[in-house]
Amino acid sequence: IYVPASAIDPATGTVSRNDARMDPAYASVSEIVSSLHSRTHQVTLSLTGDTRAGLSLEASYTYSDVRDEGLGFDGESADGSTAGNPNVAVWGRADEERRHQFEATVTIPVRHGIELAAVARLLSGFPYSPGVAQDINGDGQRNDRAFIFDPANTADTAVANGMRQLLANGPGTARACLTSQFGQVAARNGCSGPWVPGLDFKLTVTPPGALGARMTVALTALNA
Repeated sequence: IYVPASAIDPATGTVSRNDARMDPAYASVSEIVSSLHSRTHQVTLSLTGDTRAGLSLEASYTYSDVRDEGLGFDGESADGSTAGNPNVAVWGRADEERRHQFEATVTIPVRHGIELAAVARLLSGFPYSPGVAQDINGDGQRNDRAFIFDPANTADTAVANGMRQLLANGPGTARACLTSQFGQVAARNGCSGPWVPGLDFKLTVTPPGALGARMTVALTALNA
């Protein structure tokens, strides 16, 4: 805790940011360091083929396991959450990790020198950390990870009822994540968002003659 106990409101748990400042002339001061580590493991399986009609087919599946260390400061990463001391590095899933990725590409020859390609993707959701909208540890940042209350063992009826409502109506991925972490502070990037589909189109035109050997014109429609 970065403030004296007298600076904490006993009724709400709210802390004063002023008491967390080492110098009253400054608000939040960030220091960027490069002492953190990361680990990446990735496996890709792919299939390619052509049909007699001239269609080209490509399909792939990629499994990624990307973990890194993070500090509990906003701006240090997309997540930047903390469960106590923000100066202690914590391992977790990387913010931009996509654990599963399926991709398929079909290329159709429309006519000589003109091809149309369709690229379909299905990606597993981004990882995230359940958080609260308050500064719990008094470090001046509202980025504290939430304690996941078990509604069956919570004396505060308002908290228990709110948790039951979230588990009854929240997204399936969130319900599974919260249920697995009852009675503890949420893990860094311990939850995942929903799967995300995508579809792109690309039209490629190769001019005839010598010009086609030097130039290709492509029109791409992303997230069609």
